Amino acid sequence: MFKAQQARINSLAKSTRSNLETHLRSCLYFCTYLSLTPFPVVSSTLTMYIQYLGENMRAPGTIKNYVFGLQTLSQLKEWSFPVLTNAMFRMQFKGIARSLAHTPKRATPMCPPTLVYLSQFFDFTSSYEASMWAVIVVGFFMFSRISNLLPPKKGWFDRNKQLLKSDVKVSSDSVIIVVKWSKVIQLSERQVTLPLKSIPGSPICPKTALLNATRLAKSKDSDHLFSYRENHVLSTITQSEFISFLRKKLKSSGLDPNLYSGHSPRRGGGCLLGISFWSSLGIDKTPRRLVIRQ
Repeated sequence: MFKAQQARINSLAKSTRSNLETHLRSCLYFCTYLSLTPFPVVSSTLTMYIQYLGENMRAPGTIKNYVFGLQTLSQLKEWSFPVLTNAMFRMQFKGIARSLAHTPKRATPMCPPTLVYLSQFFDFTSSYEASMWAVIVVGFFMFSRISNLLPPKKGWFDRNKQLLKSDVKVSSDSVIIVVKWSKVIQLSERQVTLPLKSIPGSPICPKTALLNATRLAKSKDSDHLFSYRENHVLSTITQSEFISFLRKKLKSSGLDPNLYSGHSPRRGGGCLLGISFWSSLGIDKTPRRLVIRQ
């Protein structure tokens, strides 16, 4: 039975398990404060907990995630849990959403003119800045989530998930990147090969960006693709490090850093793909979200 339970836990990604721990702590704090029994969860306790979340959080989606987290934990332990499709809970969720009136904030896409403009403020002789630029360009053309490109923190570099230098093959007119893991490929069931066409003479050429970054880093095939060398020491860029750097670079270039996030390159690439699709049909349709605010 222990091995069966461990197998169920292993079905969850590391990030999912981390989120569940957060959801569990929140519930335990709430129940401890009110002297309630946390598990198994009963309808009366869950109703109060949902209301507590509604009064302390801004996003209805986050509230549901916390509740679904408790449901998942209960399923893992084979404990009973109230039926969330019950009209009582559905109406409570809807009432909280109506009172919060929350509008999700979406990061502004980084489209090609923004990237070309931003490239003027990079020092491409610096290993650190060259690797940061490679993250942006590759994220743009691959539509990659930041979790596909960079580890969340120092010491969390997983060679089975993140990109290695050996995952990039160079041809005369492109670079070919082999993706071993993503949000939708978590069990190593397949690999995805993505060719990125070179753009000679352009600052957003993916081939030029990657070759320059790896040349300055002097990295080995087994090293992280987005490594940099500083004082003869090789380091790997982390997600938080990248976001902090990107915001500082946006601010120094005169752009509003509050409009962008680590998802901006990915969203920009997706928008460009959409425009190319409409253009191929002979339709001039440019999404409003591509407007660059400078």
